[in-house]
Amino acid sequence: NLTDQTFSAGMRNKLSYYRIKTDWVLGLDWIAEQYKWKLDKDEILLNENRETRNQISVFGIMNYRPTARFNISMAGTLNYIKYQLADLYASNGDQSGTRNFPLVISPRIGFNYAASEKFVVYASAGHGFSLPSPEETLLPAGDVNTNIEPEQGMQFELGTRLNFFDKAVEIDATLYWIELNNLLVTKRISEDVFTGINAGKTRHQGFELLLKNRVFSFSSFPGGLNSTFSYTFSKNSFVDFVDDGNIYNGNDLPGIPDQYTQLQLSWYPLKTLEVFTHLQYTGDQYLNDANSLNYEGYFLIDAKVATHFPVKKLGTCNIYAGINNLTNTHYASMLVVNAIGFGNSEPRYYYPGLPRHIYAGIKFDF
Repeated sequence: NLTDQTFSAGMRNKLSYYRIKTDWVLGLDWIAEQYKWKLDKDEILLNENRETRNQISVFGIMNYRPTARFNISMAGTLNYIKYQLADLYASNGDQSGTRNFPLVISPRIGFNYAASEKFVVYASAGHGFSLPSPEETLLPAGDVNTNIEPEQGMQFELGTRLNFFDKAVEIDATLYWIELNNLLVTKRISEDVFTGINAGKTRHQGFELLLKNRVFSFSSFPGGLNSTFSYTFSKNSFVDFVDDGNIYNGNDLPGIPDQYTQLQLSWYPLKTLEVFTHLQYTGDQYLNDANSLNYEGYFLIDAKVATHFPVKKLGTCNIYAGINNLTNTHYASMLVVNAIGFGNSEPRYYYPGLPRHIYAGIKFDF
């Protein structure tokens, strides 16, 4: 049995100074969190600890506008992180102590250039980090994992925003490249026991596209039709990762689709009638670090119809109905990577998604 509680608090203070061509911001962030937990079995205490986490960040931002269409942004943060553990059950050895992580310096620079109202290009480069969660800092038995490190990385981004025909067509496209050190991942130890580990160095490259289109717009039938299309392609690979003596350098990270596509159509044939269609494709993804097992992509279609009308002196009534997974596709809504079989059972990689199902409802706003 696990009993835990969390208490957190924070504070931010910043000073701002504005000029015609420059903006300056200097600030301080303080975040404190206390996590207390204990483990027992058959009312026999196995472990009890209290961990206090403090993070102090000093940050600065400068925006410089040499012209009305060109903006340069420079920023940086200095982060100090401290964990203090109080072992409240010393029978298994007192693990109390303080852990200070090295100072984390995170610089960033970016620019934005608007050549016209219809064409904008932007780029940025910056450093970021992510602290392990309280659960990731613990070993399966509840002891503290002193080897876990914050995830850190550099991100590079280049993109553009376009619009045509009085914003009837809007496009946002971005290329990104991320180099990570100490990627935080979950490792399965046994059937129901997991722990957090660092996965060496990884590389994440990708392309993101968002396309919004006002197909047509009339004051009467057929009304208006809008579409939103998004597409993501990503290549995520291990650069340097060894686990239990197995070398995974060059392999793709499991559990991440190589591509993801969505198309949403919103049709308003009448002012009080709305018809929505959502199409989604999720691409192939690997099931384990060795890339020996692959889960093929799948396609889903959802549809919904809604109408609304006023009720005199009372409010507005909304009636809706829809159908999800229209094609009754067999797919896994969640995957467990690096699944392990126990006893004579096969590893459970898949958690089935819902089959075709219909729903309806009424909503009344007074």
